[in-house]
Amino acid sequence: MTAGASAFYVFLNALIYLVTKLQLGGIAGTVLYIGYSALISFLFFILTGVCYLSLPRVFSLIHNRYNRLLCQLGIRVQDLWFYQDRLNCFKVKI
Repeated sequence: MTAGASAFYVFLNALIYLVTKLQLGGIAGTVLYIGYSALISFLFFILTGVCYLSLPRVFSLIHNRYNRLLCQLGIRVQDLWFYQDRLNCFKVKI
């Protein structure tokens, strides 16, 4: 939904620019401008949609590799949470 709204905003902005500021000589230039603007908007829609759909997969891969590394080192995740307050590495000292 947000990818579609963003792509629609890009295309609408291109149309407003066409009407208000751009002066093209004929119909061929206008058709080319609208066509390329639609193509860019569609690519923007695809790229932002793919990024939105693939982010959970990327985060799960990172999480799985982190857990696998901890298992190879013989460290349990529960131990990290238990000793987190004793390590003092997450606290900011001013």
